[in-house]
Amino acid sequence: MKLKFFTPAEWGTVATKVHAAVFGAGLPENFQRIDFAIVAEDDEKLVGYMTGVEINSELLRFGFGGCVPGFQNTLRVVKAYSMALEWAKKGPWLSAITIIKNDNLPSLKLALAHGFRVIGVQYFEGDVLLELQLKLKDVRPNAELRSA
Repeated sequence: MKLKFFTPAEWGTVATKVHAAVFGAGLPENFQRIDFAIVAEDDEKLVGYMTGVEINSELLRFGFGGCVPGFQNTLRVVKAYSMALEWAKKGPWLSAITIIKNDNLPSLKLALAHGFRVIGVQYFEGDVLLELQLKLKDVRPNAELRSA
Protein backbone atom coordinates (compact mmCIF):
# COMPACT_ATOMS: atom_id res chain seq x y z
CA MET A 1 0.00 0.00 0.00
CA LYS A 2 1.32 3.44 -0.84
CA LEU A 3 -0.02 6.96 -0.66
CA LYS A 4 0.49 9.49 -3.43
CA PHE A 5 0.19 13.17 -2.65
CA PHE A 6 -1.07 15.74 -5.15
CA THR A 7 -0.87 19.52 -5.20
CA PRO A 8 -3.98 21.41 -6.33
CA ALA A 9 -2.56 21.79 -9.85
CA GLU A 10 -1.66 18.10 -10.09
CA TRP A 11 -5.03 17.05 -8.68
CA GLY A 12 -6.86 19.14 -11.27
CA THR A 13 -5.50 16.88 -14.01
CA VAL A 14 -6.71 13.59 -12.45
CA ALA A 15 -9.58 14.53 -10.09
CA THR A 16 -12.41 13.80 -12.51
CA LYS A 17 -11.04 10.35 -13.38
CA VAL A 18 -10.34 9.36 -9.75
CA HIS A 19 -13.70 10.67 -8.51
CA ALA A 20 -15.49 8.74 -11.29
CA ALA A 21 -13.68 5.52 -10.32
CA VAL A 22 -14.90 5.92 -6.74
CA PHE A 23 -18.38 7.38 -7.20
CA GLY A 24 -19.30 6.38 -10.75
CA ALA A 25 -19.63 10.00 -11.88
CA GLY A 26 -17.07 12.65 -12.67
CA LEU A 27 -16.77 16.20 -11.46
CA PRO A 28 -16.35 19.33 -13.53
CA GLU A 29 -12.66 20.09 -14.09
CA ASN A 30 -11.17 22.19 -11.27
CA PHE A 31 -14.42 21.83 -9.27
CA GLN A 32 -12.69 21.09 -5.98
CA ARG A 33 -10.76 23.79 -4.13
CA ILE A 34 -8.15 21.92 -2.13
CA ASP A 35 -4.73 22.27 -0.58
CA PHE A 36 -3.80 18.64 -1.27
CA ALA A 37 -5.18 15.26 -2.29
CA ILE A 38 -4.09 11.81 -1.14
CA VAL A 39 -4.55 8.78 -3.38
CA ALA A 40 -4.08 5.27 -1.99
CA GLU A 41 -2.85 2.53 -4.31
CA ASP A 42 -2.20 -1.14 -3.73
CA ASP A 43 -0.20 -2.96 -6.42
CA GLU A 44 -0.77 0.04 -8.72
CA LYS A 45 -4.56 -0.29 -8.29
CA LEU A 46 -6.57 2.67 -7.04
CA VAL A 47 -7.99 1.94 -3.58
CA GLY A 48 -9.40 5.36 -2.75
CA TYR A 49 -8.70 9.02 -2.16
CA MET A 50 -9.32 11.96 0.13
CA THR A 51 -8.85 15.68 -0.31
CA GLY A 52 -7.81 18.20 2.30
CA VAL A 53 -8.11 21.90 3.00
CA GLU A 54 -6.09 23.67 5.66
CA ILE A 55 -8.66 25.84 7.46
CA ASN A 56 -5.97 27.46 9.59
CA SER A 57 -2.67 26.50 11.22
CA GLU A 58 -4.48 24.23 13.71
CA LEU A 59 -7.38 22.75 11.71
CA LEU A 60 -7.48 20.44 8.70
CA ARG A 61 -10.67 19.60 6.81
CA PHE A 62 -10.95 16.37 4.85
CA GLY A 63 -13.37 16.96 1.99
CA PHE A 64 -14.26 14.66 -0.85
CA GLY A 65 -13.08 11.10 -0.63
CA GLY A 66 -14.01 7.48 -0.79
CA CYS A 67 -12.90 4.05 -1.91
CA VAL A 68 -13.29 2.18 -5.17
CA PRO A 69 -16.34 -0.14 -4.97
CA GLY A 70 -14.23 -3.31 -5.25
CA PHE A 71 -12.33 -2.33 -2.10
CA GLN A 72 -15.26 -1.33 0.11
CA ASN A 73 -15.22 -2.89 3.57
CA THR A 74 -11.75 -4.37 3.13
CA LEU A 75 -8.63 -4.19 5.25
CA ARG A 76 -6.93 -2.32 2.41
CA VAL A 77 -9.25 0.62 2.97
CA VAL A 78 -8.63 0.52 6.71
CA LYS A 79 -4.88 0.52 6.09
CA ALA A 80 -5.05 3.38 3.58
CA TYR A 81 -7.23 5.47 5.93
CA SER A 82 -4.87 4.75 8.84
CA MET A 83 -1.85 5.74 6.77
CA ALA A 84 -3.48 9.02 5.70
CA LEU A 85 -4.38 9.90 9.30
CA GLU A 86 -0.87 9.04 10.50
CA TRP A 87 0.47 11.41 7.87
CA ALA A 88 -1.91 14.14 9.09
CA LYS A 89 -0.77 13.61 12.69
CA LYS A 90 2.79 14.42 11.61
CA GLY A 91 1.64 17.74 10.16
CA PRO A 92 1.15 21.01 12.02
CA TRP A 93 -2.58 20.57 12.66
CA LEU A 94 -4.11 19.88 16.06
CA SER A 95 -7.36 18.45 14.76
CA ALA A 96 -9.16 17.39 11.60
CA ILE A 97 -12.82 17.62 10.68
CA THR A 98 -14.87 15.85 8.03
CA ILE A 99 -18.50 15.52 6.99
CA ILE A 100 -20.15 12.15 6.29
CA LYS A 101 -23.76 11.42 5.30
CA ASN A 102 -25.59 9.81 8.19
CA ASP A 103 -26.57 6.76 6.11
CA ASN A 104 -22.99 6.06 4.93
CA LEU A 105 -22.44 3.47 7.63
CA PRO A 106 -19.14 2.05 6.31
CA SER A 107 -17.54 5.52 6.30
CA LEU A 108 -18.99 6.41 9.68
CA LYS A 109 -17.75 3.16 11.22
CA LEU A 110 -14.29 3.72 9.74
CA ALA A 111 -14.07 7.29 11.01
CA LEU A 112 -15.38 6.42 14.49
CA ALA A 113 -13.01 3.45 14.75
CA HIS A 114 -10.12 5.85 14.06
CA GLY A 115 -11.13 8.25 16.82
CA PHE A 116 -13.37 10.76 15.07
CA ARG A 117 -16.25 12.01 17.21
CA VAL A 118 -19.53 13.58 16.08
CA ILE A 119 -19.58 17.29 16.85
CA GLY A 120 -22.50 18.49 14.75
CA VAL A 121 -25.33 17.81 12.35
CA GLN A 122 -26.04 19.62 9.10
CA TYR A 123 -28.88 19.39 6.60
CA PHE A 124 -28.25 19.88 2.89
CA GLU A 125 -30.65 19.20 0.03
CA GLY A 126 -32.57 16.63 2.06
CA ASP A 127 -29.47 14.84 3.36
CA VAL A 128 -28.47 14.61 7.00
CA LEU A 129 -24.73 15.14 7.32
CA LEU A 130 -22.67 14.44 10.42
CA GLU A 131 -19.68 16.65 11.19
CA LEU A 132 -16.89 14.72 12.88
CA GLN A 133 -13.65 15.83 14.51
CA LEU A 134 -10.43 13.98 15.27
CA LYS A 135 -7.85 15.23 17.71
CA LEU A 136 -4.49 14.87 15.95
CA LYS A 137 -2.32 16.03 18.84
CA ASP A 138 -2.75 16.23 22.61
CA VAL A 139 -1.57 19.81 22.70
CA ARG A 140 -3.40 23.01 23.41
CA PRO A 141 -1.29 25.89 22.15
CA ASN A 142 -1.71 29.13 23.98
CA ALA A 143 -3.40 27.28 26.85
CA GLU A 144 -1.85 29.80 29.22
CA LEU A 145 -3.54 32.62 27.30
CA ARG A 146 -6.91 30.89 27.37
CA SER A 147 -6.79 30.31 31.11
CA ALA A 148 -5.80 33.88 31.96
